Order: sequence, then C-alpha cells, then structure tokens
Amino acid sequence: MVNRAVQFAPFASLRGYYDMVKARESLIEPKKELTDEQIAQLNMNFSELRKHQSITITWYRDFEYTTQTGKITYLNHENRILKLDDISIKYDDIYKVVIN
Repeated sequence: MVNRAVQFAPFASLRGYYDMVKARESLIEPKKELTDEQIAQLNMNFSELRKHQSITITWYRDFEYTTQTGKITYLNHENRILKLDDISIKYDDIYKVVIN
C-alpha cells in the first residue's frame, strides 16, 4: 500500500515554466510619457509616412518596448493605425519612427 501513494506526488510537466513566469512578472516596463517636443516630432513623422515605405519603429507592446524594421502595409491617419509587415500598431503606442 505504501507504493500506491507515490502516484499522487506533485508533477510539473513544464519544468522551469513557473520560474520563467515569475521572472517575466518582474520585467514589466512602464510606458514612457512623451514630451511635447517628442509628440510634435512624431506627428511630423506620421505626416511623412507612405504605404510601402521602409521604416524602423519602436513601440510599446506587451509591457515592453519593441523595435522592428519593415514596410508599411497599411496606413490610416484618421484612425491613427499603421501596419508594419501585418503587425497592427496604434499611433498612441509608438515611441520612435525612423524613415529608412
């Protein structure tokens, strides 16, 4: 009968998963507040953007800043959204845009 209790021992099928989740929780980066000059510069850059243009963009996604280079596949100034290689990005989440 003693051997039977072993089957109820705790089992973690994903080794290291809980440690990874715990570490990720502490790596949350707060969203930066832009100065008036930075906002003015971004708005000027937004007015220069065109579809199929190659850009490097830094934006806030999933609690951290991500930088990617690609081509604009969709651009809507009225709704303040662009797609960079089919990744939808809101203008309000953009921190920096460099036109290549």
